[in-house]
Amino acid sequence: MFFRESSRPGATGPLQSFLLVQSSLRRGGFQLLQLGAGGRRFVSVNVAKLAAEQLAAVTEVLDTAATQLRERDRVHKRQFVDEKLRSIFDRLDHAISHLGAISDVDNRLMMPGFVSMIRNGMDSFRRALEARSEPFEADLHHSYRGLSRALRVLEDHVKQEPYADADLAEVAASHVYREVEHLKRYAQEVDDEYAEGADQPTE
Repeated sequence: MFFRESSRPGATGPLQSFLLVQSSLRRGGFQLLQLGAGGRRFVSVNVAKLAAEQLAAVTEVLDTAATQLRERDRVHKRQFVDEKLRSIFDRLDHAISHLGAISDVDNRLMMPGFVSMIRNGMDSFRRALEARSEPFEADLHHSYRGLSRALRVLEDHVKQEPYADADLAEVAASHVYREVEHLKRYAQEVDDEYAEGADQPTE
């Protein structure tokens, strides 16, 4: 076995060679035979003391790592704290408010534009999560699939596709409203987490 001359973390002294004296093994410790330029000498090792020193060293390393990670997380969240994800969906309120009146002639003419606005909002939200290195979770995948299908139904209703009758379009419009409200709440939770994390003091 080879050890530094000092057992302290980060020690850079010369390596020393040690041999385990097997006959010295006891529950509380053992002896090592140190071999070096100065000759041989026996070194007693107290297992309890050694374990305590190692635990203290590991604790120090982990505490330092945890502090660095907290600071890195705080800096990351401060970078985005003023870019509110909730505002992406708040800007869609006007478009969504007209979905339920799809039978109205003016709304039918504007429906492709409303659908495009909602899709752009969905894309913006996804890109914003990616910029924050936040996962696009399974729950969001499910919402996006449902939203994409409902928006397609609304488009096809305007195009007078046979399957997309007025009843189905009404159901699709209600689904879009519910899912966007869900995404608003999700975005607000992320905004709150970033606001809290950005203000978290470093210990």
